[in-house]
Amino acid sequence: LTMPELGHIPEDISSKITIDELKPGYGDSSSEFGPELGMGETMRSRYLKDGDLRKSVIVKYTACGSTFTDHWYSESLLEDETLNSKLNLDQVRTNEKTQKRTGPLTNNLYQLIDATIQQLNKEGYESVIDGAVFLHGEQDAKFDTNMEIYEKALEYFIQDLRSYVGNNDMPFIISEALTNSAKYSNRLREIQKTVANKVNNATFVS
Repeated sequence: LTMPELGHIPEDISSKITIDELKPGYGDSSSEFGPELGMGETMRSRYLKDGDLRKSVIVKYTACGSTFTDHWYSESLLEDETLNSKLNLDQVRTNEKTQKRTGPLTNNLYQLIDATIQQLNKEGYESVIDGAVFLHGEQDAKFDTNMEIYEKALEYFIQDLRSYVGNNDMPFIISEALTNSAKYSNRLREIQKTVANKVNNATFVS
């Protein structure tokens, strides 16, 4: 799912989203892609052989230029009274399942996960969420306020995503931010490594 208009994020994701075969083009445009190609090749080498009936699925949500302060804040960050005054709540959402307020992209991601599970259920599969990969931070690294909250925001995001999918030990991969020109590029990478070391079952990947 691609969200190019960050100023007008929909309340609900499209009902027309379907699971498709993995290929290039699932980026911010039809000519772009991310680490899902390598991930897909690795999973294909491990599953669907010798009578294995499992299916590997990657749920990807891409939103170029998105930030924790405006788009990806999760419910715990909103409930943190020491930090929530720094958030832009113009597009805050209330998640239908949890009835908790959360950021617009976080809420859409939750919906996308649920929609994927529903589709797999119709195909007769029982779904297990085995891990998450997070590539983020380039935009946040440009601004003072964003970096003030980034470490805690990332910790809360991991905690809340794990809670939402019902896997409190879910492996969480933090991918090194691909920026060197932003004001806080180095600080961002320091935070990413710190969170990966501090949070159980989280890993930093360069």
